[in-house]
Amino acid sequence: MPTNYLLVESLTRFYDYFGDDFTVEYPIGSGQQITLKAVASELMNRLISLFTVDATGRRPAFGQHPKYQDPYFRDYVLFYEYFDGDNGRG
Repeated sequence: MPTNYLLVESLTRFYDYFGDDFTVEYPIGSGQQITLKAVASELMNRLISLFTVDATGRRPAFGQHPKYQDPYFRDYVLFYEYFDGDNGRG
């Protein structure tokens, strides 16, 4: 998570230098060109979505662990240093 913060911060600073004229393809292979500030915003939203409750009432950071998905425990958000890239489980 600290590395992700540094990446987002660096992209924001590069945007301050290059401005709207410098665009990159995001996501790769989509053909869509966006600014570095938009890339930083997309990455922030992905990181935030690890901790927010989805439509089914589950948090991806808790994985499939039933105790943490219980209504009495799901609001005790734990912070993990590493996350599974496939399902977001901490």
